[in-house]
Amino acid sequence: MQKLLSLVRAAVDKYNMIEDGDKIGVCVSGGKDSVVMLLCLINLKIFYPKKFDLCAITLDPVFHGENADYSEIEKICKENNIPYCVKKCAYCDFVSVPTGTGVSGAYCSALKKEIVLTAERLPKREYASV
Repeated sequence: MQKLLSLVRAAVDKYNMIEDGDKIGVCVSGGKDSVVMLLCLINLKIFYPKKFDLCAITLDPVFHGENADYSEIEKICKENNIPYCVKKCAYCDFVSVPTGTGVSGAYCSALKKEIVLTAERLPKREYASV
């Protein structure tokens, strides 16, 4: 994890990706890549000189009408005082979006709007300075 965290910090510094006071929303699907990104940002928050807030959002596509288990993500967020929200999203089925038809641009725009609106509805929390 330490090696990965140093690579994340190097990229954040190189491309000036985080400024003081930023509010960063992490979309967490439950896959390895998004969970590792969340963990990296949680750890970066501890020592990074620029202070920023995190929230985590899962857009649940409710595949086959079944609820998925996001309890591990919820646990990570709770342990680290990160606001977390699971939003059921019937149109979040990325696999069935046709590519090359112009539909994908509109789809991504609608999805971005859903993510922003969901993040804005998360409760505001106090964050301890580290």
